[in-house]
Amino acid sequence: MPDALTLSAFVTAVTLGQALLSGSVLISRTQHSHVYRPLAICFFALAVSSVAAIVDAPVFEAWPKAVPHLMAGTSLSADLLILPMFWFYVRGMTSENANVWTRRDWFHLIPAVLGLLVLTVLLFTSNEDRIDLFDSGRDRNSSLQTFLFASIIALYVLWLNQWLFYAVAILKRLLTYRKRLRELFASTEKMELTWVGWLGVLILMDWAWVTGVFALEVFTDIQPVEEPWLSILGLVLVWTIAIWGLRQVPGLATEVAAAKAAEDFAPKYEKSALGTEQMETLASRIEAAMERDKLHRDANLSLSVLAKRVGARPNYVSQTINAALGSHFFDYVNLWRVNDAKTKLASNTDTVLDVAFAVGFNTRSSFYTAFKRHTDMTPTAWRKHNTRT
Repeated sequence: MPDALTLSAFVTAVTLGQALLSGSVLISRTQHSHVYRPLAICFFALAVSSVAAIVDAPVFEAWPKAVPHLMAGTSLSADLLILPMFWFYVRGMTSENANVWTRRDWFHLIPAVLGLLVLTVLLFTSNEDRIDLFDSGRDRNSSLQTFLFASIIALYVLWLNQWLFYAVAILKRLLTYRKRLRELFASTEKMELTWVGWLGVLILMDWAWVTGVFALEVFTDIQPVEEPWLSILGLVLVWTIAIWGLRQVPGLATEVAAAKAAEDFAPKYEKSALGTEQMETLASRIEAAMERDKLHRDANLSLSVLAKRVGARPNYVSQTINAALGSHFFDYVNLWRVNDAKTKLASNTDTVLDVAFAVGFNTRSSFYTAFKRHTDMTPTAWRKHNTRT
């Protein structure tokens, strides 16, 4: 059987192939390039980091020591780029604007630039000095070696802090994003980026693990066994990002653009301030349209679509639903769906799943969640309770 380090090299090689393939696919996309390009760079940075890990494997021990040393420096710079690029991807996916890049975003790249500067110094350092630098059994006598060693340790600590900072930032961003989705869409399952949330949790777990290993190595004589588990976790993270990131499409910016277009085509009198009487009139129009056209049965119903059907600005429709009808767009539409489902459950023998799809829900879980929220019963229990003879 191969030893742990050889197995780790094999797993890392698989990770390298997946990262290169995913990055190449994403970089070629022209639509939503502001979203996919950072993710492509993230994959390429992961590929560079993977190459460094492979070069350091026992199967390459015959190589000159300068090769793994230089790749270690390259890897550190690439590692410092991974999470900022993934953050830009998540921000682009959850943003209401097509182009969200600002001057302040350059600050996210400072750690990677510092890593490149350290790498540049390493390139112009003699092989003997590099060996002394990375060999724990040798003394670091020169000021240059001391400076490089301190710089590498500082960058490594900065990299560990990156994991915590971006994991928390991503999770907070998702909470705000999901709240906004419910203001614009009646069905949000396909856009909630649940996989990103779980990935954020995995990043936090990985941060705790790596920080613990680093602390043990620095402050004790214990040498924790990291391989091949750390490489396997890396492969899981890359595969997760690849599987979901390649097929995820940003929806919030598209809907906001549609809402703005609906505002431009709204009647002129709708662009004035919305008074109480106008709000009551608009509420009646919304209720009539929902009842007459069964709009809730459209699984893709959005605020802009409803606004277009009633001939009003999306922000006025949202205001009316909140103030006059006492609900939010997401809950308002789902209440219509639940009431429709109750009628169907009591009057026919269709399966619960068929009823869920018929009234506009996308998934069984979202139907059960909404139904229980409004009735305190599951659909199956409600049907049994209301069809007793």
